[in-house]
Amino acid sequence: MRHHNAQDWNRIAEDVEHLGAAKACMLHGIHRSTWYRRLKRPQEALEAKEGSSSLTRSILELVGERPAWGCDRIAYYLTVSGNPVSSPTVQKILIAHGLGRRAQREERYPGGGMGTRGSRRETEKTKFDDKTETARKPEDLRADRAG
Repeated sequence: MRHHNAQDWNRIAEDVEHLGAAKACMLHGIHRSTWYRRLKRPQEALEAKEGSSSLTRSILELVGERPAWGCDRIAYYLTVSGNPVSSPTVQKILIAHGLGRRAQREERYPGGGMGTRGSRRETEKTKFDDKTETARKPEDLRADRAG
């Protein structure tokens, strides 16, 4: 079992009461040390990590604007913006909302901002003329070289 939520941990806790830690952890596919480490964590820290709706909201808004951004870039952007978050936390939130892969994000938010795959392929690359600083298309550059 991966990406546990509060309900999963509650089920594990019930099984630990009835079956014991070793059997319950084996049944749920987690290591016993993971269970005991979880018990030592303060309850406030667990609730803050799992239930931060403002963090989830800001991640989903950012994904709507920039679906091509991955969890590393989103985490960096939020950290620089004053909301420190790790890349794995962003990834867990994206997976929980069905947006773990880039293709899923771009499918749900088509044309959502700069840097998406589709917009990069659709736009023509341009180069700037040093003297006039005007954009020139690649075919104009080839004509200049040929003649």
